[in-house]
Amino acid sequence: MNNIELYIDGNIKYIYVIRSFFGLMLAIVANPIVNSINTSLSSDFEERVNGHIEKNFNQKCSNLDSIFFESRDNLLSMEKASQGLSSIVSLVTGIVLGIFTYFPYFISLTIYFYNINPTLIAVLFVFFIGPVLSQMFKKKLYQSLEDNISPLRRESNHYKDCMIGNIRVRETRMLGAFTFFMQKYRASLLALNKNIYYTQKKSARIETIFKLPLILSNILSLMLLVDYLIKGLITIGNFGAIIASINMLIMMAEEFIFYVIGSAIKQIAFVENFIDFMEKEIIINRQLIFKKAPAIELENVSFAYPESNKNSLTYINFKIKAGETVAIVGENGSGKSTLAKIISGLYQPTRGRIIYDNIDIKDCNFDIASNISIVFQDFSRYKINLEENIRISDYNKKTCLDDLVTHLEFSNLSLNKNIFPDGLATMLSRQFNGVELSGGQWQKLAIARASFKDSNLIIFDEPTSAIDSIEEEKLFNNFLELSISKTAIIISHKLAMTRFVDKIIVMKDGKVEEIGNHDELIKRNGLYKKLYLTQSVPYLNN
Repeated sequence: MNNIELYIDGNIKYIYVIRSFFGLMLAIVANPIVNSINTSLSSDFEERVNGHIEKNFNQKCSNLDSIFFESRDNLLSMEKASQGLSSIVSLVTGIVLGIFTYFPYFISLTIYFYNINPTLIAVLFVFFIGPVLSQMFKKKLYQSLEDNISPLRRESNHYKDCMIGNIRVRETRMLGAFTFFMQKYRASLLALNKNIYYTQKKSARIETIFKLPLILSNILSLMLLVDYLIKGLITIGNFGAIIASINMLIMMAEEFIFYVIGSAIKQIAFVENFIDFMEKEIIINRQLIFKKAPAIELENVSFAYPESNKNSLTYINFKIKAGETVAIVGENGSGKSTLAKIISGLYQPTRGRIIYDNIDIKDCNFDIASNISIVFQDFSRYKINLEENIRISDYNKKTCLDDLVTHLEFSNLSLNKNIFPDGLATMLSRQFNGVELSGGQWQKLAIARASFKDSNLIIFDEPTSAIDSIEEEKLFNNFLELSISKTAIIISHKLAMTRFVDKIIVMKDGKVEEIGNHDELIKRNGLYKKLYLTQSVPYLNN
């Protein structure tokens, strides 16, 4: 009997009825407020946890060896891990929500059925066997699906980038290749969707097969209840209530297993990829500081890229004395840029040793990146402001703005208001309401960034490929000036400045063809002389 009935009978005071009424109103009003707070807090919690996990993932990636990113399989594993990153929180929250929502109901109904007859529990248990087994089979199915579609997803994303990506869209349009890439994009999407469709078909078959125990448990429970009714163990009312409870249990169990657990199973395939990636062993190397210009020696160095059967470098042997300026030259594809990455410590040789001041960095797990000022052939174009673009090579270095301007001028890039309207604060990207530099200007900025980092080892890899001949000569002179009292290496297929360096290493097909200074190599009548004359004759004729 409730409070209102008690009040009518005179067994309770009016004030208690009013309290009950206000309590009910408070519950009605509080419900949407509590739900709103819950939604807000859970969303904030999910963002925070996702942010923390993503931070750990990015930190893991930053500690991987550079050669890791040259392997197709490694890139696929990283992409699959990235997919799993976004599934972790939703997986955990889904399971927790499912447990706290469904389990109390299952437990209460189990106790209820046990009090009627324990046999009912055994019959209903049969129902859970099929769906649980089906989810186990589906887990393997979705793991296999993810392995199959990851390359297709990367492929389709690449074709999409070719059509609408900021870097490639202009060339694609000028080539008239939009239709070509659209066809490739549609083909890769079709292949991806086919994989998903066939997996879903198999999943539906598995689900159908494993629903047979559900039908069996329904029939058995109905037969048992009819038997109990005939024997007088339960009343007609009990019979109806039990049937209704069983139907409710089956409905909620189906919802829990096929939707909550089913969704979790799909996410587990992604999350396992993330866990596997995060468990990869990483050796944290110690920093090796060059207090002065280092001597460098390569002993029988060979190198092959991952998943390649051919060496890019073969038995490289040479010495660079401390403070020497060395040019590494050769035709395109001779292995010059790969050699730069080996010397800089980005890649470890497949065979042989690299020794800096009598220290083998591979054996000692040393990292030398902090000691090197380097300009790569494929330099980066960072979408940040001009000042940050220079400072990132040594962000902790305390310096004044005039010093930054000096490094810009060193690379023949003046702080012109027409180019940089906001001075050093100019954003270098139209996407962020800034300006867009030319290829040559970006390359000069990369040189300014390298010169800002005060290192005892300098490596410039094709630093003037996007710069005209007049400015190229100025930059070579600046490079020679920067190289004083430092070990410096310049890699180029142009031989305009090789007369002024201490040593020239000539590369051909991944091997050292010749070593010497300009005069020595000219006298040998070898590959260097051939390359030098090939480049010099047009100018001499003019």
